[in-house]
Amino acid sequence: MAPSCGGLSVAFGAAPPPYDESFFGKPVGRYCDVCLLVDFIGTFIHISQSQLQQHDSLPPSHLENHNIIAANSLCLPFLSAYLNSVGTNFSHGANFATAGSMIRQPYATLSQSSFSPNSIDVQTWEFSQFKSRSQALIQQGLFKDQLPKEKYFSQALYTIDIGQNDLTESYFRNWTTDEVKSVIPDILDKFVLAIKSIYWEGGRHGGKYNYNINIGCGSTVTKNGKEIMVGKACQNPSKRIIWNGVHYTDAVNKWIFQQIMDGKFSDSPVPLRLACKVKA
Repeated sequence: MAPSCGGLSVAFGAAPPPYDESFFGKPVGRYCDVCLLVDFIGTFIHISQSQLQQHDSLPPSHLENHNIIAANSLCLPFLSAYLNSVGTNFSHGANFATAGSMIRQPYATLSQSSFSPNSIDVQTWEFSQFKSRSQALIQQGLFKDQLPKEKYFSQALYTIDIGQNDLTESYFRNWTTDEVKSVIPDILDKFVLAIKSIYWEGGRHGGKYNYNINIGCGSTVTKNGKEIMVGKACQNPSKRIIWNGVHYTDAVNKWIFQQIMDGKFSDSPVPLRLACKVKA
């Protein structure tokens, strides 16, 4: 349940440029400039010599980021969004995230609040259905190459990065800091319930912004009959913390990954490279 991996784009309209252009060359549903935390944790991109020749027109930053991921990952492909029905492969996992999602349910619709209706309880319901329905299909002899085996659910690495939007949404409603603090216990209680629900399903491993809520990333306005992009990307996202006012840049996701990859913040303190090793 890492943030911004295609769910919102699939369900409510594709993310516009300049999202993803630094790496993929076009929008692909990630609300970031390059890669997300879950990409650094679980993604390995191998570029063969023939692929390099086919993509010799790509900018250096594109190839550099392939190498960054390759050097710091667990050799897994990009995760498919659970809500994406086209071209998906869930054999190595699924992503239930949507941009703008919260632990609590939002107070208003997406168009009114800019926050996704797919709160963490919805995502855990989706996970529960994914597990039961995928195993039912496999038992029927269907999609065995595209769905995970039952044993994988207890062996999988579960990553959850959520909660910042609960605070942001409260400030968007003009709450005071004391009012925001007052709901944190309820936010944490709901977060704990989500963790427990995954465990019950077999999961074991596991200041003001320079931002205008009315001008999203990629937004345009019409002036003198001409469409002008006003939600432009900053010139050097690698020097920034926030990509679009609420989501981290690739640089920050990489930094967070580097802090957790050796396991020093895990319980038990197992390095990520060993977290998915099958016991002999």
